[in-house]
Amino acid sequence: MAAAKKRRRGWRKPTWKDPAFWTAVGITVVAVAIQATFIEDRSNALSWAALVLQAAVTWIVISALIRVRVGMRRGLVEGLAEAEARAKATSSGITTSETIARTSGRAVGKMYGAYKRSQQK
Repeated sequence: MAAAKKRRRGWRKPTWKDPAFWTAVGITVVAVAIQATFIEDRSNALSWAALVLQAAVTWIVISALIRVRVGMRRGLVEGLAEAEARAKATSSGITTSETIARTSGRAVGKMYGAYKRSQQK
């Protein structure tokens, strides 16, 4: 896997290379085209201003939905790759968080065992 690229407002850099960005642009264009077909009075500048406002709101909603969905998947994959790289960098092959989880699990197990023994007496 290539090195993780920095993100700019949820999109990978450069933005024009990010397929999720172009998906959001495409969906927005289709949605705005559908909205434009429902404009009855096209002679009024106010109706066109309202369409521009609708287009802006549509872009915000669509891009936010796609950024959340794609960002969660990318974050999960990149986080897993980063965790594996950190684990390989340690001598034992176990990350600090795994060590803490194992130690706390053992401690809880011992406490639970002691509790059960105390209840049997």
